[in-house]
Amino acid sequence: MEFRIASGMENRPRQLTAVVGMIESNGAPATDATRILVAGGQLAYNAEQYASAAAYIERAIAAGASTTTEGLPLLRLDSLLRSNQLDAAVAYFGGLDAASAADDRMYGITARGLQEAGRESELTALLIRRVGLFPTHLNIRASILSYLQNAPEDRGQTIDLMRLMYRSGAMNDRRYYLEYISNLVEDGLPAESIAIIAAGRSANLIPAGDATFREIESGQRDKLTDDRASLPTTERRAAAAADGRLARLAGDAYLGYENYTKAEEMYQLALTKSPSDSDLINTRIGITRFTAGNYAGAGQAFALVTGARGSIARMWEGLVRGRIAEAAAAAAPPATPVAPATPTPPAGS
Repeated sequence: MEFRIASGMENRPRQLTAVVGMIESNGAPATDATRILVAGGQLAYNAEQYASAAAYIERAIAAGASTTTEGLPLLRLDSLLRSNQLDAAVAYFGGLDAASAADDRMYGITARGLQEAGRESELTALLIRRVGLFPTHLNIRASILSYLQNAPEDRGQTIDLMRLMYRSGAMNDRRYYLEYISNLVEDGLPAESIAIIAAGRSANLIPAGDATFREIESGQRDKLTDDRASLPTTERRAAAAADGRLARLAGDAYLGYENYTKAEEMYQLALTKSPSDSDLINTRIGITRFTAGNYAGAGQAFALVTGARGSIARMWEGLVRGRIAEAAAAAAPPATPVAPATPTPPAGS
């Protein structure tokens, strides 16, 4: 009765008091218990009584509340985080099944909690997992930056992550272009460097008169003719070499020249000669196939990558799945309109 009166008055604090009374009395019919616990969690959350909200929602879920219709996992997770129960929140989120955790907001609020607590390695792992499900520009950029901040410096990994940022469309700032291109220059890849500078200008993210990029471009153009002319010799030397280093370098160069068939040929040669470098080489094969539009093949290559490069491959896989889904949606035939049913004449007409 008190709850009905409070509801009629739209008095939420009084509603909460009434619901808490019902919960604590254990006098409500068993058929109403779940509904009352859900209401208690929602009202407590709105009243900023987050610890109580988390407890009520936990009991509601245990009692069989529908998590899909009520949005209770998100409410419980946020309640735990807002009541400074970060360990409990992380454990709860980590234990959710895929369907219950399929909400980008849950990843966002958990990431915020980990970031505020300075738990960087857990944050990076969470962001990588997030990209696998929600490969948005924001999520890809956040996961890459977190990974680079916490991983040991490695030019090859940085290049492949910058390639991911660029190929996904997440590269939205001059400084990211500079990071990408500077590493390409150090790796001796003039064709790719020049192509990325042109792309940055086309996107209006590199000003036409930017002196830094003009100097880089000039230096790379000076190297371009010799670099292209050296490729046949590098191929011959790679075929005769005992290991796959030269073959991989030739593959990197052909990737920059957008000759994807030759790039993969060289990477496959490198793979046979240096199987111990398979994680690096399969990453590059995946990138080559992705750039060529072979998303299924790219996914197959990235799936083979483990070890230190496993996290990079998982981020690429998220983008691959997103592109495959986009392609499937574009290829799906339009729905056939359903003709309206012919009305049945009334009796006697």
